Amino acid sequence: WRNFYKEVYEKSLPKVVLPKRKEGFGWGIIMASFMSLQYLFDCSEERFGVYKWTDEDLNKLIVHNDRDPVKNGAYTIWCRDRVEADEETKNRSCNKNIQGGIRGMTLAERLNLDLWFHWRTSQHLDVKNITLCTGSRDSRGYVPCVNWRVGRHRADIFWASFDDVYDSLRTRVVVDE
Repeated sequence: WRNFYKEVYEKSLPKVVLPKRKEGFGWGIIMASFMSLQYLFDCSEERFGVYKWTDEDLNKLIVHNDRDPVKNGAYTIWCRDRVEADEETKNRSCNKNIQGGIRGMTLAERLNLDLWFHWRTSQHLDVKNITLCTGSRDSRGYVPCVNWRVGRHRADIFWASFDDVYDSLRTRVVVDE
């Protein structure tokens, strides 16, 4: 992560406390206080191309994040070390995950993870499925989603409702405590 921060963000790695590691959660994601949603979107656009449905600034559009490095400072989370979002959460809506106590990734965390994964492998996440970013919501309560559009060679950010359920719509579970 030190080299990733230096090469991609041209910044130093922040000092963070690691949450206790849980078996099966092998990717740590380090979020820094400079990582606003729009900043991460711009970095993604520059590195590999990304589309969002609006010209509006993501910092204004997304009104809720379970964790926010800009407001609360740097932190680290763990997620499963896999290309596709968690199969364990397929056919589960955002609402069902929250009711079940499943903590999901925010949009900022998902963008940072994709940047790191691309830097490390030159590949992309979610080429077959979609990450439902249950840790973030817009003012209407909609949940951002991200996947890689193979035919268009870009990441796509779009919305799902709080109750949408699809086999390919999956949450990336995080460990943050």
